[in-house]
Amino acid sequence: MDLLKKGYILFIVTVLYISTGYSQKANNGGDLVLDFYGDSLFLANDPSINIDFTSPISKKTITDFYTHLKSGTYKPVIQQLLSFRDDKQLDD
Repeated sequence: MDLLKKGYILFIVTVLYISTGYSQKANNGGDLVLDFYGDSLFLANDPSINIDFTSPISKKTITDFYTHLKSGTYKPVIQQLLSFRDDKQLDD
């Protein structure tokens, strides 16, 4: 599998994880708190990337999810995650 495909798969898995976290932990438009081995990461709750994904997984539902996500404001969340990775010197 080429590097670009691996990158897209990692991106989609990360977004699904964040989206699930938003729907589980977001409270009335407040920040989302992700606990990572004792460290807390606070992410702004942006409703444009809070996507309900309850449909059975198929190529179409994944494409629809990704299209909806691309139209949202996800770049600040990705930037926060990358900064957290760099601050904690995570390498995997």
